[in-house]
Amino acid sequence: PTDPLMSKKKTYEQWRRLTRADCAVARAACEHFRDFCRSHPSYRPVHAWRFLAERRFDGFAAPPPPDIV
Repeated sequence: PTDPLMSKKKTYEQWRRLTRADCAVARAACEHFRDFCRSHPSYRPVHAWRFLAERRFDGFAAPPPPDIV
């Protein structure tokens, strides 16, 4: 959590609802999500439980394709 409003309890509840395969995808997505947050300093991350519950990790499961110029 990045602030006191981000509930660890709600996050853990969502984590327990995921399958083992989804847990692996969510863990792998964390690195890519962290990189996204670093490259967009004005972006305020969503609560961790929402990241899991809304399956936002699916969008960060694989590295983004390289820019085509």
